[in-house]
Amino acid sequence: MVSVVYVSHTSFENLYPLTKRDRSVSNISILGKPVAVWMTQSVLDSGFTDFIVAYPYISQEVRAAVGERTTLIECEEGSEILCAQQAISRAKENDIAFIAGSHMFSSDFLQSALAAWNEAGGKSLAVLVPSQIPHEELAGKIGVEVEFIGKYVKRAALMGDIGSPYLFTGVMFAERDSIVSRLENSRNLNEVLLKMLNEENPSFYIYSGKYSPISSPWQLLEIVKSLLTETVGMHISSSAKVSPTAILEGPVIIEDDAVIDHYSIIKGPAYISRGAFVGAHTLLRAGVSVEPYAIIGSGAEVKRSYIGMRATIGSHSNVTDSVIGERATLRPLVVTLNFDVHEARKKGEAYRKRGAIVGEGAIVNGGTALRPGSIIEPGQIYP
Repeated sequence: MVSVVYVSHTSFENLYPLTKRDRSVSNISILGKPVAVWMTQSVLDSGFTDFIVAYPYISQEVRAAVGERTTLIECEEGSEILCAQQAISRAKENDIAFIAGSHMFSSDFLQSALAAWNEAGGKSLAVLVPSQIPHEELAGKIGVEVEFIGKYVKRAALMGDIGSPYLFTGVMFAERDSIVSRLENSRNLNEVLLKMLNEENPSFYIYSGKYSPISSPWQLLEIVKSLLTETVGMHISSSAKVSPTAILEGPVIIEDDAVIDHYSIIKGPAYISRGAFVGAHTLLRAGVSVEPYAIIGSGAEVKRSYIGMRATIGSHSNVTDSVIGERATLRPLVVTLNFDVHEARKKGEAYRKRGAIVGEGAIVNGGTALRPGSIIEPGQIYP
C-alpha cells in the first residue's frame, strides 16, 4: 500500500500575475472546481485510499468537496518544508507517492507510475514527462537528463540551467524515511528534490499521457481546452435559466443557477459555471470557461478564454485567448488583441495566439484595446 502526499505552497508555486503571490494555486477554480478537488478525484480514482493534502489557506469549497475523502492539513505559518513534514507525518504507509506542486492528470498517471516503481524493485522513482511547454512558463521547474541504458536520472537542474527534453513532474515515489531525511535541515522543496535526483540516482518513469503542470496563467487556457475537448453532449442544470431565444450548439455545460439571457449564442465546447450570467446578444465561442458567478455583459464576444470567479466582462467587449482573474473587471468596449504580426513571422517557431492576462481584482477601463500578451497585475487600474 502507498500513501499519496500532495504539498502546495506559495513559496514555490503561484499564478502571479493572474493572482497575488500569496494566493494558493490549489484553491483556483477550473471548470467550476478548485484544483485541489480535481487532484483529489484523480488520486482516488487511481485506487489510492490514503491521500494527504497540505497547503496554507484551504478554502471552504475544498473542505466541503473533499474534506471527508482526504486528510486536509492547513499549514501554519512557516516554510513549505514544515508543511511537507506535517503532511508526511500523517501518512499511514511507509511507501509514499510525494507530489510537490499542482498538476492536472488522469487516473492512469499515478497507476502506471506505481507499476513502474514496483518493477524497479521499490527503489526511489521520479516521474518525468516530455517537456513541450515554453521555458518562460516553467520558472522554477526541474529539468532532467536521463540515462536510458542504466535507466536512472543522470542529472537534474532548474530549467534554464539545463537543456533537457524532459521535465520532472515533482512526483517522487520513495520510502518515507528517504524523504524525511532529505527534508531535515533543508531550506526549500526544490532543493530537496534536486538533491534526491542528483544524489540518489532514482530510476525514472516517463509518462506520455495527459498531464499539465499549473505553473503559469497561460496553462489554464491549455487545461480548459483539454478538459472541454472531453466534453460530450449537452448538460443544462434544472435550476439554470436559459432563454428560449438563446442558441446552444455542440457540447455545452450550464451549471446550477446560471442565466443565459435572450438571443445569446453559445458554440461549444463551452462551460458556464454556477451562478454565472451571460447577457443578451452575447456570443461565446469554443474553448470558453466562465467560472462561478462571473458576468458576461450584453453584446460581448468571448473566445478561447478563462473568465475567473466573479469577474465581469463589460458589454460589447471582445475577449479572445485571454485569462481573466477573479473579481477582475473589464468595463464596456474592452478588446484583447491576440495576434502580433511580428511574432507570427518568426521562422521555425510555432506561433501561438495570446490575448491578455488580467490579474485578480484589476480594472480595465472602457474602450481599452490590450496588445497581445498584455499583463494587468492584480489590483491594477488600467490605463
